[in-house]
Order: sequence, then C-alpha cells, then structure tokens
Amino acid sequence: MIIKILLIAGALGFGVLVLRDTVPGHNLVRRIGGLVVVVLGIVAVLWPTLTVYVANAVGVSRGTDLVLYVFVMVFLYSTAATAQ
Repeated sequence: MIIKILLIAGALGFGVLVLRDTVPGHNLVRRIGGLVVVVLGIVAVLWPTLTVYVANAVGVSRGTDLVLYVFVMVFLYSTAATAQ
C-alpha cells in the first residue's frame, strides 16, 4: 500500500512539472501528452491487472512487458524531442 501512495505522489509531482508555465518549449500538445502519461500511470498503479488485460488485447503476454515497451517508446520520444 505504501508503494502505491509513493508512485501516485510521484506521478502527481510529474503532472505538476508538466503544467508549470516556466518550462521552456512546452506547448499544449506536450502538456496534454504528459498529462495522459500521468493519468495512465495512476490507473496502472491503482488497477495493475488492467495492464494484463490491455497487454493480452494487443498481443503481449504480460502487463509488465507492455509497460516496459511503452516506457521505452516514451523515453525515445522525449530524448529525440529534446536533442539539439
């Protein structure tokens, strides 16, 4: 139970960072994308079996694998978007 509280607090903290006006280069699309990531993260923390159902629906065997694949794609996008 404590880990869920910590993960949700971290996700909400990330959400606050996404919405700050002082972050340069954040437009509406990036903010909405960041908030979608926050909401999906909180849903995955509250209902972890949901990731298994979604993973099976898209052809991945485990929910953990699906979360890892999505994380890698988001990381690659954010790295490419911030590269100069």
